[in-house]
Amino acid sequence: MEFSRLSYSEITSYAYFHYIKQYVVGIGPWKDTIVPPIENHPTTATDLVAKAHAHDLQVHPYTYTNEYVSPLQLPSGPLCRV
Repeated sequence: MEFSRLSYSEITSYAYFHYIKQYVVGIGPWKDTIVPPIENHPTTATDLVAKAHAHDLQVHPYTYTNEYVSPLQLPSGPLCRV
């Protein structure tokens, strides 16, 4: 299998999960692939978690940060400075 040439739909397919479960215990998807946002609002969850669980794979998203927040929406003040 040529891993660098696989599309997102291929690496989230039942066939691929069946293949990788031989050597992994879980997947670490980006949160937006589980619940995709539209205009910064969550939408209906995808079937990614169900597909992974169907193959006894754990799911541990690697980030919950909200990359869509404008810098103008961030709090300011002495305690918020980086």
